[in-house]
Amino acid sequence: MTENMSMHVVGAGAWGTALANHFAKSMKTSLQVRNKHMLAEMVQRQESPRLPGVTLHEQLKLVDAFVEADIICFALPFSVLQQFLQTAPCLDRPLVVASKGITEDGLLVPDVLEQNGILANGFLLSGPSFARDLAHGRPAAVTLAGHGFASTEALAHCLHNTQL
Repeated sequence: MTENMSMHVVGAGAWGTALANHFAKSMKTSLQVRNKHMLAEMVQRQESPRLPGVTLHEQLKLVDAFVEADIICFALPFSVLQQFLQTAPCLDRPLVVASKGITEDGLLVPDVLEQNGILANGFLLSGPSFARDLAHGRPAAVTLAGHGFASTEALAHCLHNTQL
């Protein structure tokens, strides 16, 4: 079912890279790397400096700009997420936030999504899991939370597999 779906992951830290690498196994996936030097290194070595020893999936497309996709996943530091959402295109589709934290003024992920008018299609993906475990193919347990049951269940079905 997911082979016709596409995902764009914004944020090439350990967690974003692990998620993108994982989803590239079952759907067309791009990973947005904001640091040009890091992007060049990842392309050359087919490995992320954030996940040494983990080979990037051959189907994972590394990019330096936003790519339109069916699902957008934000794995940015929470301090950057709020600012990024204010300028990000394609906010009319499922938006999976895999960032953790609160803003300086105490806002949580749902608050930030609501502030940006995207609560209805915003979802929160949260652990307990570790990037290295997911990257090495170990089982990972995560929870997907969303505004409506039907849309959350449908997205969870798209993202679910034997490892995640």
